[in-house]
Amino acid sequence: MNPFFSVIIVSYNTKELTLQAIQSVERERTQVPFEVFVVDNNSHDGSADAIQATFPWITLIRNNGNFGFAKGNNQAIERASGEYIFLLNSDAYLKEGSLRRAYEILSNEHCAVAAAKVLSAKKPAMIDRIGDAYERGGLAYTLGFEEIDEGQYDTSRRVFSASGTAVFYRRDVLAKIGAYDDDFFMYYEDIDLGFRANLAGYQCVTIPEVTVYHWGTASSGGVRFSPLTIRQTTQNMINVIVKDLPTALIVGALPSILINLLLRLPRLAIVSGAFGAYLVGLGRGIRSLPHMLKKRREVMKLKVISNRELTERIIESERQIIKSLERRFIRKPWRKFILGLRKILFQLRFGRV
Repeated sequence: MNPFFSVIIVSYNTKELTLQAIQSVERERTQVPFEVFVVDNNSHDGSADAIQATFPWITLIRNNGNFGFAKGNNQAIERASGEYIFLLNSDAYLKEGSLRRAYEILSNEHCAVAAAKVLSAKKPAMIDRIGDAYERGGLAYTLGFEEIDEGQYDTSRRVFSASGTAVFYRRDVLAKIGAYDDDFFMYYEDIDLGFRANLAGYQCVTIPEVTVYHWGTASSGGVRFSPLTIRQTTQNMINVIVKDLPTALIVGALPSILINLLLRLPRLAIVSGAFGAYLVGLGRGIRSLPHMLKKRREVMKLKVISNRELTERIIESERQIIKSLERRFIRKPWRKFILGLRKILFQLRFGRV
């Protein structure tokens, strides 16, 4: 039987967590037709040998360097034969029965892109993410992050993009719009891909019946805003704007883009002790402009929706950001006050949310 899913896990110095991730998939071998690829980015903790010894039936790709999350996934996508590509972070694992539920749902609904419901492995009652949102100012937001799971996301909905933590892509869709961009290395590579899917007229939906638990930040040092995170976020925020955002939307949101890029991100970098990494990311983003402009010409050939429709999708995404923040800060009055100010700023900058 041909595999329905091609499960892909990229590993970098996460041996025990990667073994846990594979084991959570292996439990469903008799119920779902799938193949598994693990791409090891030259880990120095013995990951590759342990994976090969424990799960000899998988396809292990050993790299001779750290090629990053984007390129690592692409190496396996090129060899995949499943109807759907299922990307699973090495520091995440499936709730038992989830892959079977995904099979039942996607066999009938044929979604282009589908995002799993991801909960915190450390605090299972807390949501880690249900998808990615995007605001007109160029920043991405992890929907559902640190919300208490009270069933608020238990019905399927459209989101702007799916996080690479746990996402299903129809393989024929990737063949049309392209997979991850190797130049992104890690962070925002899923936003870039989500943008291309939106431009091509596809939609990303959530499938909350599929539950994944995520430890988080294992491959980036265990710190949420590490220098690596700050550097890549800064660089790739610029890359997405230049590569994917239609000109009219850039012009309309330019003040907000500059505020985010020159005030909000450097403030976060200073607070995180990573201002040097921000400057490096800013420099790399600027140097990448000619390369991204060249890629932009190819991306715009995919565009079948109007600027108005794309704007409506981003506005919908911004509303989801506000709702998520409201739920997250509902028990913190001073943060609710800050959120109120943020709503006002959104309205001043864009006219409506």
